[in-house]
Amino acid sequence: KKQVTDQSGYEGGIPSITLESDRITVSFTKLYGDFGNAYNRDFYNGSWQTTNLIGLGVQSIVVDDNVKTHAFLYEPGDSQPGNPTPYDLVHYSTNLGSSGWSLQNTLVDYGTGGYLPPEEERLSRTRSNDNSIHIVYDGSTYKKWDGSQFTDSYTFGNGDNNKISANNNDIYVVWIESGTVKLRQRDFNPLVPASFAGSWDNGNPETGHP
Repeated sequence: KKQVTDQSGYEGGIPSITLESDRITVSFTKLYGDFGNAYNRDFYNGSWQTTNLIGLGVQSIVVDDNVKTHAFLYEPGDSQPGNPTPYDLVHYSTNLGSSGWSLQNTLVDYGTGGYLPPEEERLSRTRSNDNSIHIVYDGSTYKKWDGSQFTDSYTFGNGDNNKISANNNDIYVVWIESGTVKLRQRDFNPLVPASFAGSWDNGNPETGHP
């Protein structure tokens, strides 16, 4: 086993991991408290590299697409005295092996009320066989990374505990809505399994199961 946070001055909380054929990327945040610096550290060429700062956030969720590493943070905004800290769900990226992260966009602005999704209800991500990145969040929203931005936004439900997974290029989303576990599938070629059919979105060729 490896203590990823063995460099002086770092502690690890709410870790996340993503894999490439020649690289492991681990992200982590501060161990306790509301929010703190989010970091990543890579294992590459047989050794652990220097820890890098991603940004400020409650949690950092990472995934690679064979070109870039993407990180999703629940980032605190500026709060007024006496008011709760507002949070945004933001997207950062960096080229594989780079030490510098760039803010891409804000996916969700949760407003000034201080709402922060509990850990079990936060963003879930996966990578399909064609190296596309797919995300779900807030128990309702799916998006796909097209290489430069997130597109194909689709509202799949109104619940919580969303999780996403890929089988070849097919995408599966599960979530809980009104005490019921629900599933949807989005088919991309090749279809796996070929007999699994339904409707993901009216007027589009994707298939699914309600």
